Amino acid sequence: MAYLFMFIAMVMFLSIFYVWNKLTTILLIVFTTLIGFTQLNSLENPSYGFMIVPIIYLFLNFAFANIKKIEALKWKFIFPLVLTAIFLIPTGIQINFNEYVLELSSLSSLFLIGFGTLIIPIAGLKVKIVAKPFQIVNKDQLEHAVVILLVGIGMFISSFFASYFGVYLFAFGFLVSTFYQNNTYQNTVGFILLFSSLNLFLSLAGIDVLDLSLGKSAEGLLFGAALYLLMKSMLSARKYKPIAIGAALLLVVLVMSGLMLIGTQKADFGGVDSFLIALLALSFGFVLEVKGQMGVALVSLLMGLGLVLVPLTINSEETEADKTTLSPIAATKESKIEEKKSHFESKGISLDSIVGNYSINPKTAQLNFELGPKGGRTKGAFNTVTGDIQIKTNLSNSTFSVDLPVNELTTFNKYRDESLMDVGYFNVKKFDKMTFKTSTLIAKGDGYEMQGAFTMLGVVKNITVQVKYIGKSINGKPILVGKSSLDRTEFGMKPDPKEGNVVDFEFSVELLQK
Repeated sequence: MAYLFMFIAMVMFLSIFYVWNKLTTILLIVFTTLIGFTQLNSLENPSYGFMIVPIIYLFLNFAFANIKKIEALKWKFIFPLVLTAIFLIPTGIQINFNEYVLELSSLSSLFLIGFGTLIIPIAGLKVKIVAKPFQIVNKDQLEHAVVILLVGIGMFISSFFASYFGVYLFAFGFLVSTFYQNNTYQNTVGFILLFSSLNLFLSLAGIDVLDLSLGKSAEGLLFGAALYLLMKSMLSARKYKPIAIGAALLLVVLVMSGLMLIGTQKADFGGVDSFLIALLALSFGFVLEVKGQMGVALVSLLMGLGLVLVPLTINSEETEADKTTLSPIAATKESKIEEKKSHFESKGISLDSIVGNYSINPKTAQLNFELGPKGGRTKGAFNTVTGDIQIKTNLSNSTFSVDLPVNELTTFNKYRDESLMDVGYFNVKKFDKMTFKTSTLIAKGDGYEMQGAFTMLGVVKNITVQVKYIGKSINGKPILVGKSSLDRTEFGMKPDPKEGNVVDFEFSVELLQK
């Protein structure tokens, strides 16, 4: 699907140079429909009917808009509203998007599409009202300003009604409106489509939100602005224009690709989030262009490129480590536990019910950690965790002894892991393991707090670890989960704010009774 996006967008981009405006618009119709379908297709129950009905609706409007008699009408904006009423209302197609359940024939969906179709006519009406008394000369610029303002209001209302998919429906209506305005403002369509697709990109990359407070976000904004100005300058070339634009396009693709892929080696230098912010900045630059289709074609091309590259940024080992392999069974005699992102959020059970001597099952044990500044966190895990646990009748006398082999540590990057084993970091030849031994166990809330000695690089420091018993696995074995943090500089490592000094870790272990 991603390569299909790229192919359509590339043909769309090339059609601009041969002044095939109608072909460009036709390809934009297909691209827009695919964007909506892909957002729904990422869910468990995709609505295939959604792809068929809208594309017919869009082509009907495109055909009507190109009838010469209709082109000459002042009130031609009525046609998309009439077609909406005739064509979309009877469909009754239901759309499931995250927690939203929408119908194309519902009042909210029709309102979002209808509002999109009326943006340009409303802006034109406001200009007529304001321009005459103030004798404004540049009416086109005023209309452009009003269009951008109304688009902003429309995107806000749309996201309120139905999140990103509401913005998509609004873009859908706005695209129809451009057909009846000689394809003006189609660059703005590109920006709205991109914004509506952010959820798709973020979910594919496993990112929660775009954080503009990060340095790499500023990098993305400025890169996007620079690339926009580069394309603008090449478009003004009077000699060898195709070569100039081709070279600029190649540079744009290389810079955007590099911005995304560099995040796989150093998260705070770039990544999918930096790519998206750069693309938003680039797209917004073209929003300032009333005429032309370069912006929407370029943004479409880069969206296709992004969909191809995002899977390359996903570290399968890291993703697998993030998944909690140990889950309590859905219901036991002790409790009923819902599966959550972090099992430490689950309600804890008293250790009184599992008094005895245990060893940690090394085959299922999991310890994940992360460190570093916001937006550039380095994640890691221990592939092997071993140890012995004695849970005594007097719980405060219980003992936990855990061993972490240093050569079983990974940060999911082969070259970085090799350097971590050297003298400058873990010095594995001299210190082959880390250990933790408890001294006290105190009940706290629905869990427990362990005080104990943690040994790393030959240095011993007392740390506090929170732990919970959350139930039994499908094999009937008790599961303990916990979390804590430690400052690696206290164990002799050199401080480095770029790498991070405080290490946060979580664990889940299955207990085997001796």
